[in-house]
Formats: sequence, C-alpha cells, structure tokens
Amino acid sequence: MADFVGRKRVVLAGLVGFAGTSLLIGVSPWGGLVIGLRALQGLSAAFMSAAALATLIASFPDDRERERALSVWGFVAFGGAAVGVVLSGVVTQYLGWRWIFFINVPVGVLAGLGVWQVIPANAPQRGARPDAPGASHGSVFVEALEPAACVRGEEVRERRAYVWSRR
Repeated sequence: MADFVGRKRVVLAGLVGFAGTSLLIGVSPWGGLVIGLRALQGLSAAFMSAAALATLIASFPDDRERERALSVWGFVAFGGAAVGVVLSGVVTQYLGWRWIFFINVPVGVLAGLGVWQVIPANAPQRGARPDAPGASHGSVFVEALEPAACVRGEEVRERRAYVWSRR
C-alpha cells in the first residue's frame, strides 16, 4: 500500500485509524462493536507498522546503519510489548479497561505530529503492482502453521495437567 500512495501517508492513516478506533472502543456500548472495532484497529496497526518499517529501511541506505536502526526497532517493539502488558494491567486495575484504549488517543496524536514533522514525504512508486502471489503464499503459510500451534498448545496443557494430577 505504501508503494501506491506513499509511506508517510500510510503511516499517518494507520495512526489516525488506530487512535480513532481506540477512542471508539473506549466509548463502545456493547461487546460486538468492540470486537469489530478491534479488527479495524488491528488493520490500522498493520498498515502503520509495515509502512513505518519500510520508511526505516529506506531511510538508512548504508547496511551498517540499517542494521543498527533495525536492531533499535526490534528492541523498542519487543520492549514496548513487554512493558505494555504490565502497564495495561495496572491501568485496567485502577482506571478500568476502557482507559487502555483512551491512552492510545493522545499517544497517537503525538506520534502523528512527530511523523508529520520528521518523516519526509515520498512519491508513490510508478508502475508499482501488488504482489498477489507473494501475499497469498504468505497467508497460506501462516494459516497452515496455526493448527499445529493450537495442537501443540493443547498437548502442553494436557501434559501439565497430567504432571500436576500425579502429585
């Protein structure tokens, strides 16, 4: 998508979508709407993340600098995920579940302002075409792994139950 309309636009659209759906989830009156909005939030995050990573790679043409930038990206992503789990538990405990979504709104606005100021606009690539075979093969591969992961998880759970019951 970023090749068709530009990386900066896709990152900003993803941020707006993520923050907007976060706000709507926070004020949602029923669970069915929350589920649908979470799907849209995930789609927004996917667009934002992929375009941001493409921007990072394009911003560092030197291999050594790119490797360092990708290392920082990975550290921040995994560190943020770990800290986010803990902080969301604290926020939920003291403020309620809706606040884990409300927090995304000001963070999204600040990130959007940063993207607007820092990321240079790039022109869409001429002649860019979607990689339908690559996307479909990737999707099939990931979906093929899902049953194996589910079965393995069930085996581990049963084994733990067996070990605990023997004591």
